[in-house]
Amino acid sequence: HDSVADVSKRYTRKFLSYEFQTRRREFSPNEVMSDQVFMQMNGTVRQMSKVAKGRAEELDKRAKMEEKFFNTVQSSGVWDSEYREGRISGSLAWKAARRELGEDNDTSKTEQKKDGDDKASAGETSFWVESFLPSPRCQNDMTIVVRPEATEGKSWSIQVNGVPCAATLSNGVAVVIVDELTGCILQSKAFVDWSSVASFLDTVPDGRIVALCSFADDEEEEKKESTNKINCFDSSKFGRLGGFDYDKVTSSPKDFVSFIGRLALHPTWSSFHASSESSSMEVSIQFDKPTSSTAYKLRSEKNTVPAAVYSRLPDYIIPLNTQLLASNYQKRVAFEAYMEKDFNSSSIVGYTTRSDAPVYLIQNSAFPFRTANGPTQANAEGDDSSWTTYHYLPDAIVPDDDV
Repeated sequence: HDSVADVSKRYTRKFLSYEFQTRRREFSPNEVMSDQVFMQMNGTVRQMSKVAKGRAEELDKRAKMEEKFFNTVQSSGVWDSEYREGRISGSLAWKAARRELGEDNDTSKTEQKKDGDDKASAGETSFWVESFLPSPRCQNDMTIVVRPEATEGKSWSIQVNGVPCAATLSNGVAVVIVDELTGCILQSKAFVDWSSVASFLDTVPDGRIVALCSFADDEEEEKKESTNKINCFDSSKFGRLGGFDYDKVTSSPKDFVSFIGRLALHPTWSSFHASSESSSMEVSIQFDKPTSSTAYKLRSEKNTVPAAVYSRLPDYIIPLNTQLLASNYQKRVAFEAYMEKDFNSSSIVGYTTRSDAPVYLIQNSAFPFRTANGPTQANAEGDDSSWTTYHYLPDAIVPDDDV
């Protein structure tokens, strides 16, 4: 521990109210005295912990920014536009572990893309970042699970190797496209009706693995019937889904429709379910060749943070103080050195960082990513000051200029 803070303002919007201040006065005669007490404790902690000068300056700067923010909103009473961003202080790892990154950190909610408003009005939504490769190293098979009523949240309705990847609407069809050669999640979308699903599938190449499920809120029966209707024009397009029984779906409205299969193929492991009762399905798929022989490359996602982080890059690779000063290129070199050296790094799928911040390692729990919702600026060295998340993808889908 290298600092002490009065966190009261983070947990109440009534800090300046008579009732709250009365309780505060039981412990301190005034706020000036309270601030002095915390300053003394901070000085003692930093002296005992031998906090580096750079780290102390960072903590002081963060505290001043937080104090300015809360003084403004507490006195004005206006919270809605700014308070959604989540906790300001604390490391990314600490905030992610406590799920205090802001309201968008709920992975059961779909993260809209930049043009999300247009897509939402057209009955389509998707994650901020759709492509994700679960644990790319030493993987010879893949497991896909479809659970329309997942208790963890709707994003868990479809899982690829334990990674929740279903983009969802309150009423609609979630569709996930997976690369049949590497197990990489390529696309994750949700549509308000089956007609839109058919149009989307018409753009997907043959051979791709498709997982989908539909669900509707019980309170919206009319939308439920509309969502599950496939007209005659669309039925031919669903014929590419080997094992998908569109006649059964159209015979009567179904609350739940689930499917796992491939486009233009009908493998023995394909599964289909359509009824008024939810049913889970799980399939295991063996790759033709070990994915360890596939070439992977880091893809950078600007202004993006993970749902959770695993740990910080170990000091034996690059000390913390050096990480705080390192450029993006130096951090990338250090991360790649760690991946080559550490035997326990097989579960690591990438990392996230920004200027003046450490390198945080990420695992499968990092997905779905979300927008950092912060200002994008550059420091003196030209490095982006917003959060950037780097994650492995098959080399073929990473742009050549992404280095």
